Amino acid sequence: MLVLNGALSAMLPGGLARELAERAAHGTYRTVARAGHSPHVDSPRETAAELSAWCARVTAEPSGRSA
Repeated sequence: MLVLNGALSAMLPGGLARELAERAAHGTYRTVARAGHSPHVDSPRETAAELSAWCARVTAEPSGRSA
């Protein structure tokens, strides 16, 4: 599971987002620096890069897990 958080999000602060990822069996936490609660709107290129990198890691792992 990927928790991708906008660093400026007041709705899901970084600490809470990180905790959510840590509670998942194979959770990954990533943040988009200049984005609020909707990183795909605020920083679409950076968001797409984070999603693409995570997908590449997951598909490269034999187990489908990402660190």
